[in-house]
Amino acid sequence: MTHVPRRQEYLTGYAREAWLELAPELHKLNLLTVLDLGPVPGDRPHSAPMRRISSIACDAIVTSEATEEGIRHYDTKRHAHLADAFGGHDPGACALGIHSLGLAPRGLPDQARRTLEKAFALAELLSHPPSICFAHRHGGFLCMILRDRDGGERMGERLVALAEKFDLPYFRRLGRYSMGWAKARGLTLSDGLALMEEAFAPSVNELLYKFLAAALVEARFDAGRVTDALALVDHALDTGEGPANGLYVPEIHRLRGVFLKSLGSPAEEIESALRTALKLAEEQGAFLLKLRAATSLARLWRDQGKSQQGRELLAPVYGWFTEGFDTLDLQEAKALLDELTS
Repeated sequence: MTHVPRRQEYLTGYAREAWLELAPELHKLNLLTVLDLGPVPGDRPHSAPMRRISSIACDAIVTSEATEEGIRHYDTKRHAHLADAFGGHDPGACALGIHSLGLAPRGLPDQARRTLEKAFALAELLSHPPSICFAHRHGGFLCMILRDRDGGERMGERLVALAEKFDLPYFRRLGRYSMGWAKARGLTLSDGLALMEEAFAPSVNELLYKFLAAALVEARFDAGRVTDALALVDHALDTGEGPANGLYVPEIHRLRGVFLKSLGSPAEEIESALRTALKLAEEQGAFLLKLRAATSLARLWRDQGKSQQGRELLAPVYGWFTEGFDTLDLQEAKALLDELTS
């Protein structure tokens, strides 16, 4: 057997005690390998596929394929007892939850929801509070990707309640962030934005930065803080592995284009940001984010009197989808297509 990773210093309590006993078994099962990402605040030891994607640090296809590998390795009877060594949560529930976050950007929201339900079912079956909280964390993230405000608020409220019951402050912060995101998209923008601003700094790490920042910059923009939103966008693009990497990086570029448009920036600069978003989404196989970018670019061209060009861009992207027609992105794209066709 190859080198077993040393125990990470943040592992304490029951996780620390379990490490020396269970790390060799985890490693032998290919459920743990050496962390090669360097010291990142909030990082956790993950399985081979989990380590490779580092939560949501890679693109949609890598995320989906890597978690499929983890799901294939996992067996409830053989591996459920490894949860405490696996960063304090069950590796099977984790793989299912992150798999849902890979499916959603790929344009498979219905499959993503069903996969998340499996993560919930497994975590509840194990009666393991941190794993249940992780499932709700992933549920909140999934709702953000799918722009499901009501679902995000429910996930956030439930996660806060669980975190307070079991004294898990990390999950309480993420629950409040999800609640804030949902409120900011509803009738209580200022209250929601305040919750997000409060939870953002202590919750985010380098790997989650682009994803959580995307939600925060939209709320800042909606509150009229366009300059603040753009500053965070530019900072987010420089985090992690740079401006072309990360599951949600196409959305960061798209938002940059939207914000520049609101400021009356040159059309070439706006279009460049949106084309970058479109290109990266296509390269990543992130069809939902590709649709979002195509919709924004088609709107820009509509406003420039180029409706036919916008329709020719958007129609084939929308036509690719076979599910998720209840999502806000597909509804908005369909409405714009109808407008461009009339």
